[in-house]
Amino acid sequence: MHDHMKPLLTIFLAVLMLATADAGNPAAEASIEPKLATMRGLTKERKWSELIAQFKNEDISAWQEVPEKAAEAAALRGKAYIALKDGASAEKDLKLAVERTPKSGERWHELGDLYRGLLANETLALAAYDRAFACSGKSLSWLPISATINEASVLLKQGNPQEARKIMERYDSSDLVQIAPVWGDKMRTLNEAIEEKLSSSLLVIADKGRSDYQIVLPDSYPTPAIAADMQQVARLFQTAFKANGAELTVVAEADRDKAKPAI
Repeated sequence: MHDHMKPLLTIFLAVLMLATADAGNPAAEASIEPKLATMRGLTKERKWSELIAQFKNEDISAWQEVPEKAAEAAALRGKAYIALKDGASAEKDLKLAVERTPKSGERWHELGDLYRGLLANETLALAAYDRAFACSGKSLSWLPISATINEASVLLKQGNPQEARKIMERYDSSDLVQIAPVWGDKMRTLNEAIEEKLSSSLLVIADKGRSDYQIVLPDSYPTPAIAADMQQVARLFQTAFKANGAELTVVAEADRDKAKPAI
């Protein structure tokens, strides 16, 4: 072959490879599409047992050349397994779906729902919802909003209202007036629950005119001036609580009652 022909051949092969990639695999798609159409129909009609009966032994993992369709099929079968309370099989399928389409926020969201619900694994649910939000990015559509609400709800259930609040801060008040009312209402309700939890978890030093707390001062100070300042602060605390009917004693560290909480 003449040297001047080599660059042309290289360009031709590159164009041919791109064209082949764009075309996909028509033969594979032609054989898979009828199966996928059947699965969609059975899902729409909620015929879960029939879907599993027909496609339980279908090796969806072998659909290598059509990853998007493989992910959809795995997700549909996983949904059927969830309806039939087969969590292990559902997990296998939904994990296959995210493996085939790792940048799909929707597939990660579905996996999060499985972990939050049927499999009751909140740690994995949080990770999946976080990936769902990361893949979809912040927007006013249902997916990132739902992932945010679900992630914050799990954190609140775990007793982590501070972390739940951080997740909810992805969206501010200006966002809430723009999203669909149903999602806006859910976010407002959850925000209120988070703030209520935060308020109830605040330290209560005195209640109804009594307190079990004691004000504890160090046994020694670096200088007399610091000692005087600290004692003055302690007296101010004591006076403030006394004005509300609660008596707090001021003691040195060596004299504190170790059975009582201290400030």
